[in-house]
Amino acid sequence: MKKLLTASLFCSVALFMSACSDEKKELSQDAFKFDIETETKGFGKYITIRHILSLTAKDDIEIKKITANRGACEVRDWNKEHDGYNLSDNLISDETPPKVCNTGILNKNWIDYCEKLIKWAELSKEDCSYEYEYDLDDKSKGFKHINERVEKTENKKYIENCEKAKQVAKEKYNGKYYYDYKVPMKFGETKQFGIFDCSDVVEFSVYTNKGFVTYSVK
Repeated sequence: MKKLLTASLFCSVALFMSACSDEKKELSQDAFKFDIETETKGFGKYITIRHILSLTAKDDIEIKKITANRGACEVRDWNKEHDGYNLSDNLISDETPPKVCNTGILNKNWIDYCEKLIKWAELSKEDCSYEYEYDLDDKSKGFKHINERVEKTENKKYIENCEKAKQVAKEKYNGKYYYDYKVPMKFGETKQFGIFDCSDVVEFSVYTNKGFVTYSVK
């Protein structure tokens, strides 16, 4: 596989001005050794394609985010517990750094995926008498969430489960529902990541505490 390191004009200018942080520096092409395997699975008439990215660190380093095809694909942490279907709490390609939910907080009878949980906590200030709501944009714009808000609720089951989740957060995670994603790696250590919603992976970028590097898969 050919490796390609992309340039960052912003970082080049900032380096000249001695104002570039470590996270915006370009890493050497040898920062990681990588391999990608493609898995194709059929579920009835639906075909699912996913790519399993294996990264081996060539130095002690901490991964903070991975994107693929310039952000067009979803990248998920394959090292966390998963069942192949419920992957909503380990998306690591959306934010910088992504926010990941603490294990044990999610409750299907309350807030059924990580994105909703994070939005609820931020918008309601952790008030269980409110639910997170949103509208969907039209198909041409990718069904993105718009008009995000919280609305008053009297749903007793929702409130009960919400209060239970708050108690779990308090007892196990110092009151935190989510945390900024990071995965430390030692020299020679290998971690796996799943890349979804792509028929093919053209390139991917790895963002770390020491800088970033982009690899061409072709």
